[in-house]
Amino acid sequence: MAKKKVRKRKAVTSKKTGRKKTARKTTGRKSRRRTTSAARAKRRAAGWRRYLRWRVLAPAVLVLMLAWVAWLDALIRVQFEGKRWALPAQVYARPLELYAGAALSPSAFRQELEWLGYRYRYRVDEPGTMSRHDGAFRIYQRAFRFWDGEAPARLIDVRFGDGRIEAVTDATRGTGLDIVRLEPLRIGGIYPTHREDRILIQLDDAPQELRQALVAVEDRQFYQHHGVNP
Repeated sequence: MAKKKVRKRKAVTSKKTGRKKTARKTTGRKSRRRTTSAARAKRRAAGWRRYLRWRVLAPAVLVLMLAWVAWLDALIRVQFEGKRWALPAQVYARPLELYAGAALSPSAFRQELEWLGYRYRYRVDEPGTMSRHDGAFRIYQRAFRFWDGEAPARLIDVRFGDGRIEAVTDATRGTGLDIVRLEPLRIGGIYPTHREDRILIQLDDAPQELRQALVAVEDRQFYQHHGVNP
């Protein structure tokens, strides 16, 4: 190892004590510069290694995560692709059209309303209810989506005479109506191959016991995770 060069300072006499002070031995400036430069180079090399390590590892980790997500998505699709269900196509009878002059007796009209599930009420205040006074009916028509548009729910009066409809009026506004179509009677459905029929309901309409049973059987941590429970 090379010997460090030192420089001796001259002795200085103190004016107060009269004693001589000996200068301390110090390392040379060149040696200190070399040591500092080597430390900086070492730190710089370590920083580059960390930078390159993350530059390579981060994309590799990202690629692995994307591959895992793609594999998981394919697995879920394979598991559930064959378990889809379809609602059967509904088949309806012809809608009953009400207009002045139509050949329809009160008894036949009452029978049509009963087939459609209309209920007698003294006060007709909700869709699907009806009342009869003498030769006139008051019905609260249900809303229905026909092929040419939506028919709203409304309160109407139908008056009969001589086996025909004499007038159809809007009971709320008191104005005459040219024609009114009642919702058609459902007579069946075209079912898929597995011959299943399903009724879609809102979650709030399902009993609380049924929801708790489904969660307990299918996934007890359903409300704790974000969609995937490993």
